[in-house]
Amino acid sequence: MIGVDLRALTQPVGIMRIMAAILTYFTTGFAMLSTLMCLSVSIIYPTFFTCKTCHRQIGASVVSWVCFGVYAGEVVLTRLRPSGQNIGFLSTLPGIMKMLETFLACLIFMSLETGQYSSFPGLQWCVAAYSLCFIFALLIILLTTAQLTSFIPFFEKVVIVYNILAVVMYTTAMVIWPLYSFRNNKRPITCTSLCPWDKLVVVTFMTIFNVIVYTLDTVYSIRLVFFVSNE
Repeated sequence: MIGVDLRALTQPVGIMRIMAAILTYFTTGFAMLSTLMCLSVSIIYPTFFTCKTCHRQIGASVVSWVCFGVYAGEVVLTRLRPSGQNIGFLSTLPGIMKMLETFLACLIFMSLETGQYSSFPGLQWCVAAYSLCFIFALLIILLTTAQLTSFIPFFEKVVIVYNILAVVMYTTAMVIWPLYSFRNNKRPITCTSLCPWDKLVVVTFMTIFNVIVYTLDTVYSIRLVFFVSNE
């Protein structure tokens, strides 16, 4: 990650090095975010907005997949660099998983409608779980990228505790959301394209994906803190 030497700020060469490091760090994070965005668009757009005779939509879908491949290639090349050349939290595996967790949460928020959960305490709990996990994941990203983790004692262990709680909360949401959403609620015949019922499905699958990501993040964090660091 980027370490800022205050003495370097008084030297033109030091300033240029810091700016170059910040630029590299920004482009790494941007490539990761662009990969996730292109992947989601490449799946959602052709699923709901294309047909066999929609040539322009099909072309847009193909271009979207090409863009995803290019951005994914850039992320892979960044990950294949020697460890000493990886700059920034978002270029590490924990950073990538944190980005993925927040991005999947954004897809959930985009699919939520107030009428879907306002009358059901169980679904309200699911929305609260999504919101709390998103806020804390975003806070971890900001604190880590801003180099403020040293001000929080045992920050790595705090992150592990948060990850475990997030897994538990998302697991309950993974069970409760489809249980309440699809009970006596079949897909309407009039639902020909993207409709509120389809959004319930999107929330369900994004919840499942985030359970998997949070679980992997937890396992990797425990291994990194308690095993690798002690070797």
